[in-house]
Amino acid sequence: MNTKCKAILLFFIIVLGAPVETRAYVDAVPDFIVSGELRDGQVSALRSVEIDKMLASGINWYVGIPRVDNEKARNLFLQAAKLGSPKAKMWLARSYFKGRMGFSRDVAKGEKLAKKNLASVKLLAKKGDVQAMFLLASLYHEGLVVPQDYSKAVSWYRKGTDKGDFIATGNIGGLYNYGHGVEKDHSKALRLYKKSANEGNTFSMMAVAGMYQNGEGVVQNNSTAVTWYKKAAERDNTIVMATLGYMYIDGYGVPKNHNSAMEWYKKAAALGYAFAMNRIGAMYMYGVGVDKNYSIALEWFNKAAEKGDSSAMNSIGVMYMDGTGVDKNYVTAMEWYKKAAELSYPLAMVNIGNMFNKGMGVEQSYSTALEWYQKAAELGSHSAMGWLGYMYEFGHGVAKSRVKAIQWYMKGDALGNEYSKKALKRLE
Repeated sequence: MNTKCKAILLFFIIVLGAPVETRAYVDAVPDFIVSGELRDGQVSALRSVEIDKMLASGINWYVGIPRVDNEKARNLFLQAAKLGSPKAKMWLARSYFKGRMGFSRDVAKGEKLAKKNLASVKLLAKKGDVQAMFLLASLYHEGLVVPQDYSKAVSWYRKGTDKGDFIATGNIGGLYNYGHGVEKDHSKALRLYKKSANEGNTFSMMAVAGMYQNGEGVVQNNSTAVTWYKKAAERDNTIVMATLGYMYIDGYGVPKNHNSAMEWYKKAAALGYAFAMNRIGAMYMYGVGVDKNYSIALEWFNKAAEKGDSSAMNSIGVMYMDGTGVDKNYVTAMEWYKKAAELSYPLAMVNIGNMFNKGMGVEQSYSTALEWYQKAAELGSHSAMGWLGYMYEFGHGVAKSRVKAIQWYMKGDALGNEYSKKALKRLE
């Protein structure tokens, strides 16, 4: 399987999960708990039982038991958080931090909430609470308010799996798949993914599909991969639906079919998935499988942007900068680019740099452009690396330096930047 396909699959296989003590809890929670009409003593007595059931039910809805329903999951976590559950609050923190479960991404909010509840979650984990074990493992896995430490993540996930947490099992599979904290072992990863998937975890189903598509730990088989993707999609996993859409767009493991791609994107969009909304906008923007329609493209980009999709924000900025389907407006373009940049979207940072570089709607400033290019380059943007090479080559906003220009061009070229490649040939 080619590198591009692997990158796409890696993008979609996100860190996920949560401990669940039984196959699936019903989300029928007593009214007197949900309403908050409990005295302190009653809350204390019921928390370990009923509130944990609320959390487990929310977790099940999140991973796809019996199907994915982010709204139900969110509501249950919010209800449990209102009752003072530090585990529910940590789940919300993780959701804000990564933009999961239909929440718009808000790193600062996620970090603040996680810091407030870290000590409580650690204490519960050390006392043997399965859900807290998972949460602590995930914090080390993701580096949320603790230094990222894959070895500690593995240790805490294993404590959970020993108590039946099949979603932690799937996450350990991910660590084996990528060699994080353990020696890379695709066969073991696949076994763990399947174990979790067979319990109903749609994210592990997606991971199994990815391994069949890439031929990792198993003989490469596109048909089997699609079967696993569709198992997860049937349970309303919107990430998987969008993955199938992406596959049909470019023919990765399936015959290229733009109509099928649009169908999958629309299914995911109907369930509120911002990425799918953004992809639909792009299809209308560039006329992929549909007639070009900038107005419809903008509508979809706006829908995605309202849900926090940084790529859609950047696309709206591009439309206003170029006057595509709208009146050209550099001020509005800059506003959208900055919204995306605040969410660490590197291409938006490059676009801001370009506007300062060329004086588009702002006072021309090479030094400010350079700052934005550097920010984007730190996030891995090969386009920004090419621009930094250009700035050093011609001395824009910085002392001219052939050596530094070549260094940046080499970095950009290594990541596939065409301008950098041409520049290196020119400077030979």
